[in-house]
Amino acid sequence: MTATDHRRPKHPRRRNDAVPARPEISIEGSPGDEPPPMPEGRRDRDGFWYPAAYAAPVELFTPQQRRAQARQRAARRGGALTPPGPSV
Repeated sequence: MTATDHRRPKHPRRRNDAVPARPEISIEGSPGDEPPPMPEGRRDRDGFWYPAAYAAPVELFTPQQRRAQARQRAARRGGALTPPGPSV
């Protein structure tokens, strides 16, 4: 017997009032004048979504951003922040 056994009900609790049904939410589009939940875009073959303004996901990041991301991944893995070679 644990210290919390006296607090746990022995039977499932019942509610007197019925729970109202949740409205169905769709990502496909909304009827009426509401804006769509996601901006225009598409998915690549892996399922990655990118905005319609770009021809391919590769265009999302600049070369500088890609180098910074590579350094961050190396730091998370525990690797050195600089490439191997003679130190100056």
